[in-house]
Amino acid sequence: MIRPARKHKTSVRMAVSRRLANALLPNGRKMDDQLVTLRTYSHPWQAELARTVLEAEGLTAFVADANTVTMNWLWSNAIGGVRLQVPMSSVQEATKVLAFEEPTPEYSIDQSYAPVCPQCGKNNLTVIRLGRRWTFLTWILVGIPLFFPPKRFQCLECGAIWK
Repeated sequence: MIRPARKHKTSVRMAVSRRLANALLPNGRKMDDQLVTLRTYSHPWQAELARTVLEAEGLTAFVADANTVTMNWLWSNAIGGVRLQVPMSSVQEATKVLAFEEPTPEYSIDQSYAPVCPQCGKNNLTVIRLGRRWTFLTWILVGIPLFFPPKRFQCLECGAIWK
């Protein structure tokens, strides 16, 4: 007999959510609200960091699926990432707390280290690796690459090639 497909993933998450909802909070009270996923993260440490920020502000937060992603990080995308969950009553407060802008570092590229063509003096270059076939062939036959091709530069303006 063929059974109709069930939404197993959703039912398991709802059961876990209900179990967490019936759990006692750190302050000894019972949580009356249902848990809502506020954000998802690729790495458990990011979710734990956000959880500690929320708890430092006095909000209750839980991290779900962190152990699964820690054991097999390739499953992170398959299960929807590591979820940061908060009670439904504190969603707006938690959103305000986590709405901070991360500072973007300012980088400056020092052009004095960029290679330039010895003939024309321009830096419109490409990298050429000669002998890659021999390297690959020795890698396949012997198991390690024996021939390492030298890295060479080619100027796209004048066509000069040099090491």
